[in-house]
Amino acid sequence: MRDTGATPSGNGDRLTGLRAAYAVLLAVCVLAGCSAASGGGGPVTPGVTLSGTLAEPRPAVDERTAARILRRFLAAPLATAGEAVRRVWAASPRPDPLPGGVAAHFAIPRLRGHPRWFAAGAVTPGATGNVVIFVQRRPGTAWQAHRLVGLVRPMPELYRDAQGYAVSADPGRLARRQAAALTQGADDALAHQVHGELHRGARLFTDHHWRAVAAAAPGGATYALRTADGGLVAWYVVRYTFTARNPSGGQEGYEIVLDERAARMLGRDTVRAEFRWHALHQGVAYAPGHGGDRLLGVSLPGWVGMAGH
Repeated sequence: MRDTGATPSGNGDRLTGLRAAYAVLLAVCVLAGCSAASGGGGPVTPGVTLSGTLAEPRPAVDERTAARILRRFLAAPLATAGEAVRRVWAASPRPDPLPGGVAAHFAIPRLRGHPRWFAAGAVTPGATGNVVIFVQRRPGTAWQAHRLVGLVRPMPELYRDAQGYAVSADPGRLARRQAAALTQGADDALAHQVHGELHRGARLFTDHHWRAVAAAAPGGATYALRTADGGLVAWYVVRYTFTARNPSGGQEGYEIVLDERAARMLGRDTVRAEFRWHALHQGVAYAPGHGGDRLLGVSLPGWVGMAGH
């Protein structure tokens, strides 16, 4: 028997009300593998080497330089992106890695030493659209795009000092909570909807007697900025893996017909025995000062590897 239309991300693009927004995000999915729980240049974090930690914090970059870095990225995104960004774009079926562009608004924190980083794009209160994190690992090295997400919910107001600079924040366990939301669900409506879409994708296999397992964990550094209400906004990455197996080894049960995107990446449109994929889901989440997490945007499908037969 044949079951048509199965897709590992959940039966195509059926996120109700978000189809157009997520279609824009398919090409801009995710990020560099860095240390797992770094605030990215704020207080010294175990496992992160900072230079000049005794010096006073200073702006990560001046706004004129930030604008030049952004223009260079928009002109040649693949040449100025980190390695993992290029991997995700290479796996994407969309030829244009920057649909919609990035607005020239900046949130530049004061930091000690390196890595140095800043945000560009949808960083003004109420903004939606693309937002990118640029990172300089060491003095004198090139700035690269290490986070790029499209917001489908508005950016909260960021805290800024008297000179207009943002303030970095400790992201705590936010990335771990967002990873758990992908496999367990969450109270937040958008996070729960994404979980439901991934779960429906798994059921397209399990309902036809396949065994499926999914796992999620933080997959890179988290960059966070303080908000005006005492909370924070964080840019993070979740490494998500999905494996489905036919217990009969393909001798019995349903043949699964993949959707066009998965079939293009896998190089075949059906699987009978096993199907595996892994993704880097890049997200932006807001943790208000009064508690709770609110997902603002996530890149889907974010696939970086796929195998099956």
